[in-house]
Amino acid sequence: MFLKKDIKYNIIYYQFLIVAVGIIFYYNSLNGAFIFDDESIIVKNPHIEKIWPLSEALSAPPDSPVRDRPVVNLTLSLNYLLGGRSPFGYHLANLAIHLISALLLFGIIRRTFLTPRLSLRYGAAASGLALAAVLIWEVHPLQTESVTYITQRCESLMGLFYLGMLYAIIRGSLSRRPVPWYAFSVFLCGLGMGSKAVMVTAPMIALIYDRIFLTRNWHELWNKRRGLYLGLAVTWIIQIALILTTSYQDIKTHLPLEYALTQFTVVAHYIRLIFIPYPLCLDYYWPVAQGIAEIIPGALLIGGLLSLTVWGLIKNPPLGFVGLWFFLILAPTSSILPLEDLAFEHRLYLPLAAVVLIGVIGGYEISRRIFLSSVHLRRNFNIIMIVVIVAGMGVLTIRRNVDYRTAIGMWEDVIRKRPANPRAYNNLGNLINRQGDNRKAFELYQAAIRVDPGYQAAYYNLANLLAGEGRMMEAIDFYRKSLEINPDAVEAHNNLAVALYKLGRGGEAIKHLREAVRIDPADPAAYYNLGVALIKEGRSREALPFLEKAVELRPDYFPAKTALNMATGECED
Repeated sequence: MFLKKDIKYNIIYYQFLIVAVGIIFYYNSLNGAFIFDDESIIVKNPHIEKIWPLSEALSAPPDSPVRDRPVVNLTLSLNYLLGGRSPFGYHLANLAIHLISALLLFGIIRRTFLTPRLSLRYGAAASGLALAAVLIWEVHPLQTESVTYITQRCESLMGLFYLGMLYAIIRGSLSRRPVPWYAFSVFLCGLGMGSKAVMVTAPMIALIYDRIFLTRNWHELWNKRRGLYLGLAVTWIIQIALILTTSYQDIKTHLPLEYALTQFTVVAHYIRLIFIPYPLCLDYYWPVAQGIAEIIPGALLIGGLLSLTVWGLIKNPPLGFVGLWFFLILAPTSSILPLEDLAFEHRLYLPLAAVVLIGVIGGYEISRRIFLSSVHLRRNFNIIMIVVIVAGMGVLTIRRNVDYRTAIGMWEDVIRKRPANPRAYNNLGNLINRQGDNRKAFELYQAAIRVDPGYQAAYYNLANLLAGEGRMMEAIDFYRKSLEINPDAVEAHNNLAVALYKLGRGGEAIKHLREAVRIDPADPAAYYNLGVALIKEGRSREALPFLEKAVELRPDYFPAKTALNMATGECED
């Protein structure tokens, strides 16, 4: 009786410690600014301004990074409802998500060590081992991209639902009334599917975990929990539906083979950062691997670790499961699916737990051998080591959070660490341009073109800058270069048309506006611009259908309504 109470109080103390440590080392993250994709998903996203109808709160603009992540959009709408567009509230929500995830991970690890397969060796130390692993995972500097960078709520929120799903299954397996727990796990899995595509691995991880730690054979698992796994499988439909109903035409992808081969170097880099978390970089703009010599070292490392994982699943399933956790959760972003960006640190949010846990268990086993005769010395040694590691990682996290305080400071940091990244120069140029320093912005756009002559956005932004200074002929040249790289750049067609019109070249301008309408037939502004251009050319009757379409697409589009009335009046006259 008293022993159970002591254990319960210890667990509450450990949970309090997890929350307190997280707050201490992430407190300065609350001062962060909006950076990178935060601009498009929060600052320029009108959908977050409405919580009802729910369909509005769940949606995002078609070119938004969160267009296929409705649950994330809903949380952003809730943030807006509570605090508008102040960064503080969004950062606070991100930190809360991370702390809850840490508590769930603690529960999963602790209860795993108490399962029949592991309790004999690790049961007495279950809570301490779980606490050590979670504290390191929680404050590791790699996690800053998922916590401090608001947009990567996508990763941490998915991680929360992932861990919550698995925790609910474990609790259900121990409960006299498991059905509510299992139903809750399916619900959480569904939310995860609506947060990020990595969640597709969750039903597989849950099934294999169940077989290794909770049941003796597949027959027992199927008899006990077939309804659970059928329910989890059904949640895949959510992710399939999101993929089928989302347009990804604007995303530049790589060939699957070149993407997969490059991932050997990327994952090897991830593993290095786990042990030496410096330098961290928000935007790697990682290049495709150019030769076998570049790939071989990473391939040998990853191949060896995969072999150990397979061996472990056969000979030592608990150890194999840890390797499986790392590789399977990374698989959607770090295998053959060609995403636009080859490397991002936030992709390690959940996989990191596997490496940390192996390290903690390894350290525990070593200390058992060193301090064979003194439990007291072993305990003190372990505590000191964990305090040193957590404090060291925490200090690095505090320092990394400082980089997120301003968008300009962050992009300057990226340029220092990845000087061949054209996106960093371009994005910094945009920020400097907003401050009115055209000369410096001009130099940054040119720097982006120097490091990557095929970087379309820099030509486009350079053209806008020149057009704003009235240098239309130069601007037109850069708009054309932009369109040579990406002929489907709607905004470049629109702005080129404006520049041409100012030079009295209305016929050419109309051609580009027609092209803009063809490329994006759902954009009311494109129809409006074309309609107005035709009116100015004295072709009001021809303008009517375009202006009518603009109003049809956006009934509250006042300029389009005004232009339509004008064109209608001229036609009647």
